[in-house]
Amino acid sequence: MKKKEVVTSELVKELRLEAARYKEAFDKSDDELVALQKENAQLRKVKDAVEVKAIDRAKMDEWDTFLDAVEKVALALKPLNNAVATVLYYDYKGQSFIPEPQERNILIGDENKGLVRFDQGWEPDYAHPDMRKAQYALDQFKTVLRQIGDIIEERFEEENEGIRLGLEFSPFWESFFRVKIYQTDI
Repeated sequence: MKKKEVVTSELVKELRLEAARYKEAFDKSDDELVALQKENAQLRKVKDAVEVKAIDRAKMDEWDTFLDAVEKVALALKPLNNAVATVLYYDYKGQSFIPEPQERNILIGDENKGLVRFDQGWEPDYAHPDMRKAQYALDQFKTVLRQIGDIIEERFEEENEGIRLGLEFSPFWESFFRVKIYQTDI
């Protein structure tokens, strides 16, 4: 025989509290729906495309996410000199870096510090903590770009004439990560 559940005053209080929380959540989502409907009505009234863009950009959280990711990479690259940053750049392109003699001398010193190594071209040595931090920040940036690149692309192109968005483009690194990328000798 099944045991019957007893409804106590505590259970009733709990159920009333839970119902109140659900009602509060419903009211909140209803308020958000009303706000979105007002915004939609406002957009329908706007006839000027420039004004529509201004409204869209004011609400563009993806742009802030992009800029935060850029800043994290720039901070991670800050302790590294331009020759080491260049080695990272070419690594992200799937290439080794073959420098001019001037940069080669710098990289030999960086090899002694454990930042880079030579094997048919200069490559990052990710065993070094600064290199791991830079790699992590670059990987996080790559993920952000994969997720929101299409969303921010138009704004990026308008605000950064002549620069392509992506880790494979040296002008992007130079403009956003504030490093100088040397050309490889291969």
